[in-house]
Amino acid sequence: MKFEYIFLTLALSIVWVSFFNQSYAQVTWNTIEEEDGSFTIQIPSNWNISEVSDAEKLAPIDYMLRYNDKGNSFAWIELLISEPLYPNASAALESYIGYYQQFDDFNLTKPIECGTYTLNDEPACSFLSSQQLQGEQRRNVLNVVSLTPGGIQTDAVFVTSSNIYEPFLPVGEYIINSLDINSTAVTQALEKKSIENIESELPIIPTENRTMLFDEIPSIPKDNTTIQRQHSEISDNSTGNASQTFRSAYDTFVSSDPLGFGVYDKKISNSFRPGEDLILYIEPTGFEYGTVSDEGNKTLYTIEFSADFAISDIEGNVLTEQLGLPVSEIITHHQNKEVFIPFTITQTTPFPPGNYFINYTIHDINSGKSFDIVKEIVISDQTQLA
Repeated sequence: MKFEYIFLTLALSIVWVSFFNQSYAQVTWNTIEEEDGSFTIQIPSNWNISEVSDAEKLAPIDYMLRYNDKGNSFAWIELLISEPLYPNASAALESYIGYYQQFDDFNLTKPIECGTYTLNDEPACSFLSSQQLQGEQRRNVLNVVSLTPGGIQTDAVFVTSSNIYEPFLPVGEYIINSLDINSTAVTQALEKKSIENIESELPIIPTENRTMLFDEIPSIPKDNTTIQRQHSEISDNSTGNASQTFRSAYDTFVSSDPLGFGVYDKKISNSFRPGEDLILYIEPTGFEYGTVSDEGNKTLYTIEFSADFAISDIEGNVLTEQLGLPVSEIITHHQNKEVFIPFTITQTTPFPPGNYFINYTIHDINSGKSFDIVKEIVISDQTQLA
């Protein structure tokens, strides 16, 4: 099979200038409103939400809220809303434990308890377990269930790789507690559909060994924190590339210019020498295609991005930034998906030694969507390995 690769090159030169009294936030919280008004929920800006396809749904209302994972570290929440299938939440969880126990890798870490969590302001019951799938890190699975007197069962299944469960638990708990269900809209949806069970089914996680960035864990908002509200752009992953969330499928610093899609020399640390180029390899996914016609009136496809970046110190002061940097338009006969961006920042003036954050923003011109990548770097005048 012949593969066609698209090479996108973005080379940037920056001037080191200090700007003061500007704030810098790595991760923010957004309120997502489901398109039909069934619920609202708060998620961090480095998470995305998508509706499970009809063929794979385990409940009439079934959504995945997924952290933009960094390889073999992962986190997500599956949210399921249905008519009650059990007399109470405890009975539902006992059924789930019975199902899980058929697998040799299942371990019940915390038994069923009620009162720790709420779902839609209703008391909920929960249990914590761990599982080990072949080729993966051990995963922790927190099942939370509530039943309302009005006849709505809500399940939230919080899953992380075991190595990040503790730091991510407050984030998962905040997401779960933020759920606000519109009972009228949900009841109308449930009248149209029914299911026989809501046993949790966990998708396979990529096993590439990528670096997990703990600075991407958002702080939990205080009661007086302003949270950005936005309409959701919930995708159905069954409808093709155009409906997928525009995001970075993979990104890493590299020690030299990439030679092709997946052909790069990965840098083993985030440490750079003063004056050294900062080359970030990015694999965007979920972008959309424009169309043009050639001289024979045949339809061709266009792929086009632009980019911003901002560099800040560890106190959050933005030191320099550039906006609206163009990436050359690609015209192709096929809807290529194997696209990469080598994003190079040149230290025109060597950076002073220290720790910095870089916020990269990639814009898809055809869809108008964007995503952010946040990286921490260290500038050191000591010799570093690539």
